[in-house]
Amino acid sequence: MASLFLYAYRAFPGLKQVGDKLYAQIRNPRYELFGQRATTYTSSFCSEGNC
Repeated sequence: MASLFLYAYRAFPGLKQVGDKLYAQIRNPRYELFGQRATTYTSSFCSEGNC
């Protein structure tokens, strides 16, 4: 599945630029769009600062 996505991503010229522009449009207002966590996320894979 991932290889199909990568093939399409690499096959279409300009797709990276479109993705970069879309990311830039979502990045700044992301908290208004998706909300914000009440607390900082702590991974279960990193305990006591040991990652």
